[in-house]
Amino acid sequence: RQTKPTPVPAPCTSIRGGDHPSRTNHTTNQTPPPPQTNSQTTAGILQDLFRTRGFGAWYTGIHAKLLQTVLTAAFTFLTYEQILVVVRKVLRNRRRISPSRT
Repeated sequence: RQTKPTPVPAPCTSIRGGDHPSRTNHTTNQTPPPPQTNSQTTAGILQDLFRTRGFGAWYTGIHAKLLQTVLTAAFTFLTYEQILVVVRKVLRNRRRISPSRT
């Protein structure tokens, strides 16, 4: 007897592939609706999602997006600080080397 392997969901993703209500709705609009719903409007899809999986379903996967945003901001800040140090050193050396005007 052969058994089928159980599919493993990707980390930090939702069933519908969204991470914010607008993206969840966008993805939901691209997939055919389940048999129990006939709703094709944004409000109808969000209402069905709330009814079937609750308020948290609107924000499924937002942890991954938040982590991405925080890490990107930290990296940008760190890079900015390092570039600022180099630019200040170059400007200081330039002032020392430049001939004085009298």
